[in-house]
Amino acid sequence: MRQRSKQVGFTLVELLVVIAIIGVLIALLLPAVQQAREAARRTSCRNKMKQLGLALHNYHDTFNVFPSGNMSRSGSTTDCTPDGNQCQDGMASWTVLILPFIEQGNLYDQFDFKQPLYWGFNDDFTGTNPNCGTNNVNFVPQTTSVDAFHCPSDPLASGGSLTNNYMGVMGGDTFPANNNGSAYNCRMNNSRLNYNNGMLYLNSKTGFHSATDGSSNVYLIGESKYLFQPNFCCETATWASSARINNDDSLLLNIVACTFQPNTGDNPLNNNVHMWDEMPGTVGSWHPGGCHMAMGDASVHFISENIDITTHRNLSKRSDGYPIGGFSGL
Repeated sequence: MRQRSKQVGFTLVELLVVIAIIGVLIALLLPAVQQAREAARRTSCRNKMKQLGLALHNYHDTFNVFPSGNMSRSGSTTDCTPDGNQCQDGMASWTVLILPFIEQGNLYDQFDFKQPLYWGFNDDFTGTNPNCGTNNVNFVPQTTSVDAFHCPSDPLASGGSLTNNYMGVMGGDTFPANNNGSAYNCRMNNSRLNYNNGMLYLNSKTGFHSATDGSSNVYLIGESKYLFQPNFCCETATWASSARINNDDSLLLNIVACTFQPNTGDNPLNNNVHMWDEMPGTVGSWHPGGCHMAMGDASVHFISENIDITTHRNLSKRSDGYPIGGFSGL
């Protein structure tokens, strides 16, 4: 008499238990994988800032001065007096001037430095002004994506983004209200957000000799995550944009002040009551807990978003007489 072989298999309950165990393991491992990826992105970001710091040093070795944070036709470092049409005021920024020192010499050669590198807020890529938008001879190089200016943690960093996550530090201090009590009338004028006590500001001509607090005690470049809401006013600004000078609401691009603690405010910025203050006055990053800052000696440090605000502002000033050494725990 033939005996039936006993079949071995999973019951439905056993199968569900196995699936549940696998789900728990994935849930436990996923945060670790994400943290490992972020650690790799953070290291890559740090290395990029290091290379930008060294590029600024090489520029200084060549010209005995750091490049201007950005330039306007007026040559002033403090006022926000327009030089004419607002899209014709801004000239080259530091991001363009260092291109030969980050292996982008071919792109650098495409720029016409006698023409503006910024168009008006409401004069986008299709503007009709002969010096704005697609009519500008600098349109093509200015709208070429440069990976050296992209933080890997920025969700917009891939896909040919034209943004810049690394800003020159123009200085910083407290933010006083305007004479009319508003924060919005010529908000970058004089002692407001148009600072000139840092290393890279409007029409700056600083060098190592300017950093009397010591090059290792002053910010040179800071991370930024702040972008304008698409279709609002400034989505046409790129990594190469410079200054938009107007006696109502001037804005300097690709440089930033240390007025507030890192990561202050929301992103992306829209037409809200804080956007005009927070974007030009705040460094920030997509990394949790703070952001990277490159110092005048090209060293890069991760600065906590809980840093004492006075310490943060002092580090943004090149010669305030308060050198601050040591960065662990900041």
